[in-house]
Amino acid sequence: MGSPRHIVSAAAIIINERQEILLIKGPRRGWEMPGGQVEEGESFAQAAIDDGEAF
Repeated sequence: MGSPRHIVSAAAIIINERQEILLIKGPRRGWEMPGGQVEEGESFAQAAIDDGEAF
């Protein structure tokens, strides 16, 4: 039996200069912070930055 696998994700709170928060509307969970899966070898911070820049 192999070792258990877990999906690790990161999200970020992004606030612009007008103090507005960036949210995305997903098809299943509604409004949420931008984020996504942390790739192997990637830090949580870098994953959050990469996913935030996608928006």
